[in-house]
Amino acid sequence: MGFALVAILVLAAFGGLAWAGNYFFDPTLADIRDVVVIVYGVLGILLFTVLLAVAVGLYFAVRGVSGKVSTLLDEPIRPALDEALATVRNARAASEFYADYAVSPVIKTFAAARGVRRGFATLSKLTGKRKR
Repeated sequence: MGFALVAILVLAAFGGLAWAGNYFFDPTLADIRDVVVIVYGVLGILLFTVLLAVAVGLYFAVRGVSGKVSTLLDEPIRPALDEALATVRNARAASEFYADYAVSPVIKTFAAARGVRRGFATLSKLTGKRKR
């Protein structure tokens, strides 16, 4: 009910101002246009100022929240990433060890055996009978 009373009072005040303006002044359409342009300009400036303040506040709010979220994510994730990195380093060291001391000697042995076999095969072809 209070809002309705305030609205009626505001409308009555505007009506009284309009009547007083029409009674004491003889406004033309150009005068009314000028008043509308001025009121529109003032309201535009006020709206721009409010929107600028809201944008700046939103920028600082997002910046603050971004820092907090980064900190919250960094605390539990950083140790897990360090552990994963240590595991990868251990796996790399183990694979290098196996490659150096287990796989490479076996490969060298098989390569030497194959070379000897090929050598004997080549020698046996040279000394064997030739077919025509």
